[in-house]
Amino acid sequence: MIKDRLKIALWLSIGMFFVPTIVWPQVIITGTVSDSYGPVIGANIIEKGTTNGVISDINGDFKLQVRNTTKNNI
Repeated sequence: MIKDRLKIALWLSIGMFFVPTIVWPQVIITGTVSDSYGPVIGANIIEKGTTNGVISDINGDFKLQVRNTTKNNI
């Protein structure tokens, strides 16, 4: 009886982690921020309308994971 409840609780816990990935697929946007002097270090890249964002690295590169929508604004 207790083992059955533990199995059910385990599967429900595992399912909670995978359902958002299935329901809200993610896309990774990559790029480089630069100006006329070269790469911009520490630039903020933010998904429009959210608090989801990243900062460019020492080479100006970034990787931003966003929801898969028809139009992404960053």
